Amino acid sequence: MGKEAFAYCNNLTTVSINEGLEELSEGIFRGCDVLEEVNFPNSLIKIGQQAFYARDIKTAYLSPNV
Repeated sequence: MGKEAFAYCNNLTTVSINEGLEELSEGIFRGCDVLEEVNFPNSLIKIGQQAFYARDIKTAYLSPNV
């Protein structure tokens, strides 16, 4: 997924990222101000700068690989 692919999606509240994805690009979910929950796969090893630059994230499920 490219840089800022989902930036400023104002209705996005939950994200579940599929297994196999290893990296989230810079600013991918920037400005998603109502995003509350993110589920990361075990395959994820890198999160780009300001990927989740948002205010309301309440829950994030991370793999120890990140």
